[in-house]
Amino acid sequence: MQVRSEPFLRGALLTFLLLTGCRHWEKEQLEKRLMSYKPKRVEVHQQYQIRSPDTVEIVVPGSPEWSGTFQVSIDGKIRIGGREPLLVEGMTVGELTTLVSQRASIPTGQIRVTVTKYSSQKLFVNGEIKGSTRAVPYQGPETVVMLLQRMGGVTTGAISSDIQVVRARIADGDVPEVYHVNLKEVLIEGKVKEDPPLRPFDQIYVKKTRRAGIEQCIPA
Repeated sequence: MQVRSEPFLRGALLTFLLLTGCRHWEKEQLEKRLMSYKPKRVEVHQQYQIRSPDTVEIVVPGSPEWSGTFQVSIDGKIRIGGREPLLVEGMTVGELTTLVSQRASIPTGQIRVTVTKYSSQKLFVNGEIKGSTRAVPYQGPETVVMLLQRMGGVTTGAISSDIQVVRARIADGDVPEVYHVNLKEVLIEGKVKEDPPLRPFDQIYVKKTRRAGIEQCIPA
């Protein structure tokens, strides 16, 4: 009986190692794809809606009275010098550029507006991500893949096939929604439609594999 069990154990061990190796290789490929992904981040930032207490920088060459760094006040305005405050709450960078152009009578091409500090809106990320569970600034309608790339990726113990996005929708008086994102489908199979844009105050959960949970319970 003992002689027969040895080949079985060796075979089971070999199968386990092969499966483990395949999973490890797949995770490495996903990690490479995730960190080499080239998102259209500029377009995302251009869609960001400025709110209090964000900070914006306005640069108008040759017009120092219109240039500077300004924090959006609680009433949604910025105050440039002694001029009438500009109501910027809810504006995008492009809309603020147009507003400054109209007020200063300067072509939009000569005006540069950027958000230098995103302080008004957050995303809450939990689970197996590089670093720790934390709230991060919302910087526009980026997707889950773009957010994870910005945060440095996921851990080796992450379940990359089911990353959950929970949207509360309390302000809309509706029930919460849950979206599921599979990194393999998005990064390897090219199903970008399966990676929807995030909204302010979404909660992202990256769950842990069963094996990772067991390994954490085993002493070094």
